[in-house]
Parts: sequence; C-alpha cells; structure tokens
Amino acid sequence: ATFYGLEAELSGSRVAGMDVMLRSSMLDVAVDSTSGYVSKYALRPIVGDGSVTLARRLGTLIAETRVNYRQREGESGYWLWDLRITVPVQFGEVFADLLNGLDSKYADITGASAAGRSVILGFRARM
Repeated sequence: ATFYGLEAELSGSRVAGMDVMLRSSMLDVAVDSTSGYVSKYALRPIVGDGSVTLARRLGTLIAETRVNYRQREGESGYWLWDLRITVPVQFGEVFADLLNGLDSKYADITGASAAGRSVILGFRARM
C-alpha cells in the first residue's frame, strides 16, 4: 500500500477569551493487491479527520472541549465530542473527562465496536 497525506494545524489563537486549535488531515491510500494476503488494520486508516478544540480558564477550573469528525477508508464518517474539566490541586491536578459525549457508534482500528459515552475521573501528579 502507498499512503499520501496532508496535515495542517492552527493553534494558539485566542477568540472570545478561549484558546482555539483547528486541526485537519487527509490521507489517500493506493493498494496493489497481492493474493493470499489480507490486511486487518493497515488498510483501514482514518482518511479524513478534522477537529476544533476550545479551552478556557474559569476561575481555578480549566475547561477544554473538542469536536472531531473522522472517516475511515471505505466507511461512513462519524462525529465525536469530548470534554475535560481540570482542577489544579497542591500536588497536581484532578480531572473529569466525558468521552464520546454524542455516543457515536463506529468501529475502531480492529473493526470492533468502539466504546460509547463514558466518564473518566483521574489525578495527574506533579513531581
């Protein structure tokens, strides 16, 4: 397989008090078929990907949200929405993530169903 791609990112912009990042990538895949070989992963790349990320400090909290559109080779595209709230604490930060907030149904790189909407609570230590 031969892959050709283009990727662009614009970050560091401030709009209405928010940090904004725009990101996009496109990929083209050309495959020379060889009998007896089957690709489970390599020929299912994400060929279209675009996202907008917004981050804003709200007092001591930091809120960051991302909307992302992805499409795999030969499949329908899907939308993702993630949200992270971070609270700095004495030795690090506590965070809460909402992942796949739109509860989009799509297949991951292995072809299995990706996780639906989920919440993660975590702590990141500073050393």
